[in-house]
Amino acid sequence: MESPRRAALRVIRETLRSIDNGKYFAKRGAINWIEFDFETNLYGVAIMVDSSDVGRCAPEADEMSGAAISLELATRIPPDDDPEINDEILEGIYDDVEFLLDTLQAATNSQGDSVVFKLERSSASAIEFHDPQFRVQGIVVTFGITF
Repeated sequence: MESPRRAALRVIRETLRSIDNGKYFAKRGAINWIEFDFETNLYGVAIMVDSSDVGRCAPEADEMSGAAISLELATRIPPDDDPEINDEILEGIYDDVEFLLDTLQAATNSQGDSVVFKLERSSASAIEFHDPQFRVQGIVVTFGITF
C-alpha cells in the first residue's frame, strides 16, 4: 500500500509530466540546470521535500502528517531572445503551477480519499531565478501540504 506522502509526491510528479503532453521532465531530487538537456526537454522540474513530519507517514497512521514541498521549475531562454528574464515564459510556468495545485487539491486515491487534506496556498511562495550567462530562468515554488 502506498503511503500518503508517496501518494502526494506521485500526484505532483505525474501531473507535471502530463502538462501539455509531457512539457516537463519531472524528477525527485535536485537538477543541475547548467548541464540539463533543454534540447530534449524544454522544461524541467525538480521535486523536493524541504521538511516533513517524521514517523507518521505509514499508510495505517491515524494522525495526519505534513510536508513542505519545493518545486524548482526551469527552462532555457530562447537563443534569439534577450538574455533578460522573459516574463511571458515565467507567466506560463506560474499557470502550470496553479494547474498543479488545483489538481493536487482535487486528487483522490484508489479508496476515494483525498490525497491531500490541506494545501496551504495562502503561505505558498515563489522566487524567480535567472542566469543570463547560461540562459536559464525559472521559479522555485514552496507550499505546505497535510496528508
